[in-house]
Formats: sequence, C-alpha cells, structure tokens
Amino acid sequence: MLGAPHHAGSPAPRGHTRHRPDRGGGEPSPPALERALTSWLVGAPGTVDDGEDARATGFADHLAEALSLDLPPRVVTPADTTLAAARRPDRTLLELGRANLLLRLRAAELDVVHLGPARRGVVALVGDSPYVASFALFLPAAIERWLPGADLSGGVLFAVPHRHALLLAPSPGAVETREGLDLLPTYAAQMYADGEGALTPHVYHWAEGRVRCVTTELGDGTLGVLPTARLDALLGTDRRAG
Repeated sequence: MLGAPHHAGSPAPRGHTRHRPDRGGGEPSPPALERALTSWLVGAPGTVDDGEDARATGFADHLAEALSLDLPPRVVTPADTTLAAARRPDRTLLELGRANLLLRLRAAELDVVHLGPARRGVVALVGDSPYVASFALFLPAAIERWLPGADLSGGVLFAVPHRHALLLAPSPGAVETREGLDLLPTYAAQMYADGEGALTPHVYHWAEGRVRCVTTELGDGTLGVLPTARLDALLGTDRRAG
C-alpha cells in the first residue's frame, strides 16, 4: 500500500489568475451564439481561474466545466443576459457547448510531444487553441485521435496545466502507472508555471468515465501523489480498508 503521499516537488496552486476570458463585445445573434457557445474547463469556484460562472458544474477536484463564447480572436465569458436571450434551458445550453467543443476537438491541429526517458510514457498535446486542455472533457475521443491504439484498460493519467496543453500517460500496468505518477507532476508543475492560461498543476486519473484527482497539497505547500485504490491495484500494491 502507498500510505503517505510521496513528495512530487510541485508548487501548489497560486492565489492569482491568468488568462481570464474577456467579458466585452456586442451581443451575438441567436444563431451565432449557438455556433460560438463552447464548454471549457475552468478552476473550480474559489481556485485559480475560477471563471466566475454560476453555471459552472464540477468536473473534478480543482476543476469545473463552464460555458464560453468562441469569438476569434477572443474567448468571451457569456453574460447572463446573453444566455437568457437564447431562450434555451441551461441543460440545452450545456449540451450545445459540449457538442461544439467536440467539433473543435475533431478539427484541431495539435503537436504531439513525447516526454520522459526515451521519449515515452508521457505525451503532451499542445496547440494554439484555448480549448486544448478542455479536450479532457472528451478524453477517450482525444486519445483515439492523437494516440490511436493506446491501451486504456487501466485508464489514463492526465493533467491540464494551462489552456493550451493536455498531458497524457496511459496506465495499463505497473510500469506505465509508476512512470506516469513519477513524471506527470513535474511536467504539469513546470507548464503550469510557464504557460499562458494557467489552470491547475494537479494530476488526475480517468478510468471508465470517472475522473479522480491523485495529487494533494502537502504541509510545505508543494503537491504530493496520493494514488487511489484503482492505481494501487495497477501498481501491484494492496490498499487495506481504513
């Protein structure tokens, strides 16, 4: 069993926000609104880049899903009056936002950068789109497109350090899981500190549609890894009840 979290040397979330979406601009027409409305990830309420959106819904610890308006060259947080003018229920607006995000995923041209020893283990998807990190909302689709054939039987470790990057580490077995847990916190911390549109340095595990955070803030303000029972099983350790 992995008892206490091991030190990852990652900085904990900072108390400032970068790359907050604009709020200005004229009101789009209803058809333009429906084309532009796009779901994306923001910091959960009270955290870095919380998006200030009352409609935000929880995605995982430290992250929430919110609505944006993709109006190049800007991304705009829609005002309540703008959404009200659409005369659609909130649930329908969220479905439209997700559908448009999936369209952007399918059209995106991203760089696939292999990180770590021998350039294996961790893959960074990076691009100019401010929605790259938000492709984590459709993780299987993103992996199918950019990592075809990846073994997802044990799930995938991932991080969204800033809006333009999605870090992935499939975890089918002990070797891959250990490598992902060793490398992802370091890369996520570096990219969180250096990238535009910081989201979170935390690391997550996706398995069978469920997302869990696998890092925790330590007493010294850094982040450490605290695997779940699922990851313990992949690592070949035994997590006893209690």
